[in-house]
Amino acid sequence: MPKLQPGKAEKNRRRVKGLVNLRMIEEGWEADDVAKKMGISATTLYRRLDDPDTFTVGELQAIGLEVKEGSR
Repeated sequence: MPKLQPGKAEKNRRRVKGLVNLRMIEEGWEADDVAKKMGISATTLYRRLDDPDTFTVGELQAIGLEVKEGSR
């Protein structure tokens, strides 16, 4: 059976999740720190990491990630 490559939407989800995790590592932030900066609970942060499509632009910008128009 051939291996399937992830589609564009899945690649974007993985990219967003990876960028959030990378930012956490670079800054030495814990999940609680990131959640507080985004104005959400840690539980919501974990839920959004499981489904990165649910992040808002404002939440991503709150931790210093640049969101370009049409990048979703």
